[in-house]
Amino acid sequence: MCPEFTQRHRDRQMCQRLLPTGDRRSTRPLVGGRCCDLGPSINTPELLGLVDDKFLRDAIVQGRPGTGMPAWRHLESQDVEALIRYIHTWQTSPSRTLPPLTVQGDPEAGGLLFERTCSSCHGHNADGGSGPQLGNPVFLRS
Repeated sequence: MCPEFTQRHRDRQMCQRLLPTGDRRSTRPLVGGRCCDLGPSINTPELLGLVDDKFLRDAIVQGRPGTGMPAWRHLESQDVEALIRYIHTWQTSPSRTLPPLTVQGDPEAGGLLFERTCSSCHGHNADGGSGPQLGNPVFLRS
């Protein structure tokens, strides 16, 4: 079998495991908002309405270290762009741009609030749990 075909087949299988239940491309179960518990669904109106192409490009090419989302650095740029265009076909509402936000507040109080209300899902160091890994360096740079 051609190595290129084999890699494409593996790539397709990996991505299909991440599609949400009910999507015509997937028959795998959704567990806690995650297909096969590898990562959060990217096929949601909330996400697709807010993320830009750079966010998607970074997620595809750099992956999310420490999660089920591998880096797809071997893909050629036109393939990454084709994936981004395809992902946008799932979008059912217009894109929105959030206004710039100046964050003010007490980081110590925020840390206590995070520990009490967020860490049970996102991990004590935002390293993930049943919720996404908020402390992921690639995610934070996006």
